[in-house]
This record gives sequence, C-alpha cells and structure tokens, in this order.
Amino acid sequence: MRWVAVLAGLLFATAAAAQPATPLYGPVGAGGAIGPSPSRTYGLLPSGASVGTITLNSVALSNNSITAGPSGSVVGTVSVATTPGGEFSGSLALSGADAASFQLVGPTLETSGVVGAGTYHITVTATQAGATGSPLAQAETITISSVPITLASVTLSNNSIAAGPTGTVVGAIGVTTSPPGLFTGSLSLSNSAGGCNGVNGADNASFQIAVANLETSGTPGAGTYQVCLLATQAGATGSPLGQAETITITSAPTITAINLSISTYPIGTTSGTTVATLTAPTSSGSFGGTFSVDDTTHFAISGSNLNAAATLSASSYNINLTATDVAFSNSPYTPPTKTLTGTGGACDNTLKFNEACNSQYLGGVL
Repeated sequence: MRWVAVLAGLLFATAAAAQPATPLYGPVGAGGAIGPSPSRTYGLLPSGASVGTITLNSVALSNNSITAGPSGSVVGTVSVATTPGGEFSGSLALSGADAASFQLVGPTLETSGVVGAGTYHITVTATQAGATGSPLAQAETITISSVPITLASVTLSNNSIAAGPTGTVVGAIGVTTSPPGLFTGSLSLSNSAGGCNGVNGADNASFQIAVANLETSGTPGAGTYQVCLLATQAGATGSPLGQAETITITSAPTITAINLSISTYPIGTTSGTTVATLTAPTSSGSFGGTFSVDDTTHFAISGSNLNAAATLSASSYNINLTATDVAFSNSPYTPPTKTLTGTGGACDNTLKFNEACNSQYLGGVL
C-alpha cells in the first residue's frame, strides 16, 4: 500500500502545478464581501486585475423608445455592470449631439424640455475613480414617437393694468394641451375674427407678445381694448386656436409734489449734515424711486435726505428737485424751484428778520 500513497502524492502535485497562478474570485456576497462559498461558482480575475479591484464592464439603458411627452418624461434607467457585481459608486454623464434634449436624475434618463418626435443620439459615460475600464462610454439612440396632440385652450393670466411705458406686461399667455404640457408652437395676435369667436382683434396694434407675455406696444391710454390671442402648432388638433380678450387699462398714478420737511438751515451748516427729508406724494400707490438735485455744489441726495455737500454760508439757495419712478406716468417729475433760507449767522447790521442778531440791531436803532 505504500506505493499507492506515493503515487497519489505525485498525482496531486502534478495537478496543482498545472493550475494557473492568477488569483480566483467569487461573486459578491452579502455586504459586498468577496470570498469562497460552497454554493458559489468561482472564476479567474480579469487580466491585470487583483483581488479588491473593481472593473466597469458595461453601461446599459433599460429602454430607449418613448412617445412624446412633457419635460421630465422618463426614457429609462441607466445601469452599470461591474466585477465584482453591484460595486458601481461613481458618476454618470451625458454627451453627444442631442445631449441637451435629455437629463439624468440619479440613474434615470429623462427628457429635458418638450422633445418632439424623432431620433436622438446621446452617449452615457460612467466614471469611477480607481476602477478598471473607467471611464466607460455607451452610445444610445433614443426614438421618440409622435402622439396625437389637441390644443384645448388659450389663457391670459391678467387683463387689467395701469397705463405705463411701452413693454408694460399685461399677463402671461398659457396654452393647455391634451396630453398636457405638449405645446411647442407659436403665439401671435390675430386680426381674423374667425379665430377668436367673432372678435377681430381690432386693438392688436397696441400690444405685442414677448416670448409668452402679452405687453403693451407704445403707450396706450386708459380705456378698454380688444385683442385676439392665437396659438398655432403644426399637426395639433384644434390648431390654430384663438382666444378673445378684453384688456382694461386704467389711468396711471402720478407724482403730485416733492415736499421738504423743512425749508430753512442754519448758516454755517457743514458738509454731510442733513438739511431736510424729502417725500413724494402720489395720486395713488407709494413712491419707491429716487431723488436728485440740480445744485450738486452745495447739496447732495442720500436716500430720501437732502444733505449739505459744502458749508452753507449763503443766506439762501434756490434748488430744483426731481423724483424718478417708472411706476408713475409723469416720471421723472420736477416741481417748481424751491428756496432754502439760512437762519442765524453773524450780524451784518442789515435788517434781516430771519437772523437771530436782529433783536440786537433793532434795539440799537430804537
């Protein structure tokens, strides 16, 4: 029996020598651990890898064909296969000719904006620091098929404003569709009575559309105006779709005055000292604009304060004040010249009843 044991030892040594030197790995177990298990099948590590190395094997998209929908429509889920499995913890990025039409929210590929029917080409790239095969890119072709779209209604968020300068916003124009969120057409002001239930948009010239806002064009005065808003989308049922709107413009508020809290100052007031506080009463609303003064040699404006910009040595100053606030139709507003009068100062033996020393002068005369 001794020769049998010797022969068995030689066979075992020969078999061991025939095995490759590359380490073995098993599939990822609970908690991500790699190790032998009686129930698992083991294989060779990829060439050049070592125990603990993560390899990016492939990037896949679960779906690449959808029907047109609103922004954020889900295309599919991006997954990254690794060795060992389930070890991807890196980042995903989009590139390619049509990447701007899509976005990644976590691992989910979605549309960015309303993307029309057609074929789109993107590349999804997976990157993981330290992983073999990183970055790993996968080209994808996304097919978006058309869906029947119906224009349901055209709305205006507001139709009453106070008169203002050209470009004053009346309201936002909205177009509802079925399915919702699929309006990609154009907005216009129509003069066709057929498009707006018999209203011919007689006053369209007083308004304009900027992106999706209805604004004034020029400075239409107080009154009521008829316009016809028209939404047009090629291929959509109900297009073009019009909506008649009556716009009411009320008289714009005005600045009615500029008031000084005080119209006198002590002669000799130094630079930086507040001389008076300014207010601007209005016909309605509140003044929230700015003030200015023409005599910048002697005065300066700080917020709503009129300050001395130099030592005030004269007996009086004539100034012109201006109030500016685009919310008011008569802005910028400049009222009649205002006079600031000095008080106190040295006695010059002239009869000036606004000077404190006049009592001395009068006493000497009398």
